[in-house]
Amino acid sequence: MKSLDNAEVMSYYTNANDGTGENNMDTNNNPNIVPPNALQKKDQMVKNYIRSIAEIDAAIEPYREQRKELRKEFVENGWLSKDEIKYAMKAYALIKQQSDFDEIERMYFRMTSEQEQE
Repeated sequence: MKSLDNAEVMSYYTNANDGTGENNMDTNNNPNIVPPNALQKKDQMVKNYIRSIAEIDAAIEPYREQRKELRKEFVENGWLSKDEIKYAMKAYALIKQQSDFDEIERMYFRMTSEQEQE
């Protein structure tokens, strides 16, 4: 579905009503015409979605900071290096995705051997 610019919306209003009060524009035959009320509903849904995302981001922010502080603490105390943390997080992501490690290993070696041949 195509969104309309202001000129197209004005054209829709002008052509849709011939002064009789009836809508003479058949939007079913023209997929490029979007009724203005549909645009308004879509705009409102976009605004609602963005507001919800902003609220979630605001709620998550303290946890992001907490993760940064945890990472910093482990590096500063010498418990783990930045690389060890990076690889631990990659392993954690694979576990969460329930990835098949054997298949990942096969693909890794296949790709690295292909790069060596190039």
